[in-house]
Amino acid sequence: MQFLETERLLFRSHQLEDLEVFCSMNMDPEVRRYVGGKPWSREKAEARFFGKYIREPSNTFGLWATIHKEDDRYIGYCGLSARYDAWGKLEENCSGLAFYLDRCYWRMGLATEAATAFAKNV
Repeated sequence: MQFLETERLLFRSHQLEDLEVFCSMNMDPEVRRYVGGKPWSREKAEARFFGKYIREPSNTFGLWATIHKEDDRYIGYCGLSARYDAWGKLEENCSGLAFYLDRCYWRMGLATEAATAFAKNV
């Protein structure tokens, strides 16, 4: 299911073919450094992918597979995510913008493009 599109990005439901990049990205210490936490093991990445990401997000809330249109390549996931306080408690009626991008797509303005798209469509 396609959700949203920008000039360079397409946001859709995760698909099985996204698994390898998803795992690689979440096992990368540099990527995990900026999103909080240590690199994941392959087992943890697969469990998260199948347990949380392979199903469709609901409406605008959720993290959508992000495709770089020029390459027709899965490059990560972006969207609105639940927010937690400093003690790990879910903040009710509160969400935050999240974007996880494969490192080779950093510094291209794609996170800004994604943030702008989601901000306009909430």
